[in-house]
Amino acid sequence: MIGFILLGGKGSRMNTRKHLLKLGEETLLERTVRTLSPLFEEIRQIWEKDDPVAGLGPLGGIWAGIKESPSQHSFFIACDMPFVRTDLVKRIIELTPGYDVVIPRMGNRVEPLLAAYSKECLLHIERQVGNGDYRIIDFFKFVRVRYMEEKEIKEFDRNLISFFNINTMEDYEKAKMILAEMEAQ
Repeated sequence: MIGFILLGGKGSRMNTRKHLLKLGEETLLERTVRTLSPLFEEIRQIWEKDDPVAGLGPLGGIWAGIKESPSQHSFFIACDMPFVRTDLVKRIIELTPGYDVVIPRMGNRVEPLLAAYSKECLLHIERQVGNGDYRIIDFFKFVRVRYMEEKEIKEFDRNLISFFNINTMEDYEKAKMILAEMEAQ
């Protein structure tokens, strides 16, 4: 299985490329690579601007990754989630046999950018995009989905810190504080 890091698009909300932001001594991209390295022999980066379906947002990145991946399943993570637990990613990978999507779910909220997808998703994504629908979860009704529920997630990430993401400069400042607290423990 290959791990894909989605680097996003233009960074218009923060006016910068998020993956290059420093958190401690590492960029967000370097932190993500470090998290995934114990689990994947190969880690690739996908930039929305480089996708053959640029402008489709994260769904386009997932489509491009699945299409180029030599493996049946691929793991996808957004670069702006600096506190993802390696054990949580490992568990998602372990759950893939027999499923086309393995995705965390907390209540009614899912995290499609910390999930595994199979080659079986390609046709459904293409059909959905052809209909002008770019929401990742909309094709789930056509594939076998394994939801990793909150209780199960908390076995690997008690405080759900893996799901903290940086979308604004305020989030970035909060991430710095979280990191300082973690390092102080």
